[in-house]
Amino acid sequence: MAHPSERRAGRRLFACWLEASGGRRFPSLNQVSRKADKDLWDQSFIIDVQKGPGAYTISRVGGALSAKFRDDFVGLKLDSLPRSIADDISDICLAAVASGKPVARGEDLAHLFGHTVSYRLVLLPVGEAEVVEQLVGTIGFLDRPIDFPTLAPTNANAKLPPSRLPPGT
Repeated sequence: MAHPSERRAGRRLFACWLEASGGRRFPSLNQVSRKADKDLWDQSFIIDVQKGPGAYTISRVGGALSAKFRDDFVGLKLDSLPRSIADDISDICLAAVASGKPVARGEDLAHLFGHTVSYRLVLLPVGEAEVVEQLVGTIGFLDRPIDFPTLAPTNANAKLPPSRLPPGT
């Protein structure tokens, strides 16, 4: 189960962002950082978007996220990730940069090892002079086993090959 501070990080970061914006389209990174506490920064990351979509780069990852991912990814360009992941993340980043508004996304993904990964991503634009320079974000996720149903014939007359029969039949 995700730690409570991780589950609430997106809401807390949004509250700091909203307060720091003071009625403007979006705040600067310094304005947000003055509002956020250390625990929140441990759950957050920053993506530098100044050089355009092909050059979006991770510039900061909080300690709690680094520990969870076993890497800090600082300096990693998003387009160097596997194509499907890079495309998804780039689309979310583009939406936040283009609109100058917060973007949130959550999804459940099944993977090959028989688990479901549920994640919630929040990206908030920050910058100076109405230009988005970075995206500040949080991501929380939960990895849990998938409960696969037992396969069995749907009626008493169904015949399965011996190798496909459920145990004990």
